[in-house]
Amino acid sequence: MSQAKKGNQEQQQEHIDELLSKGKEHGGVLTYKEILDSMQSSEDMTPEDMDEMYELFARKGIEVVDEIRGAEAAEVSSTDNTDDLDAEELSVPEGIGEGRLNPAFGS
Repeated sequence: MSQAKKGNQEQQQEHIDELLSKGKEHGGVLTYKEILDSMQSSEDMTPEDMDEMYELFARKGIEVVDEIRGAEAAEVSSTDNTDDLDAEELSVPEGIGEGRLNPAFGS
């Protein structure tokens, strides 16, 4: 086995280990997008390698879904490292709703 192929297999295994950890952190759920994003650099991954990876996820209790919904999404988003929105980003623009009543509603 060539050094390049061995190095790529080691890299694939690192990505798979990271995905397993992420799946456990997310309550046993991974999305296809997370998998594709992680495995993009694994150019030499064969269809058989992919099948083995999905089988490993199933054996480890990791469900692969299109997208995370409901309570699972809230749990995942609480672990994301996203910046909080500034109050300015959430404020109403100046001049909107300042004592102006719509005559169509009788006021």
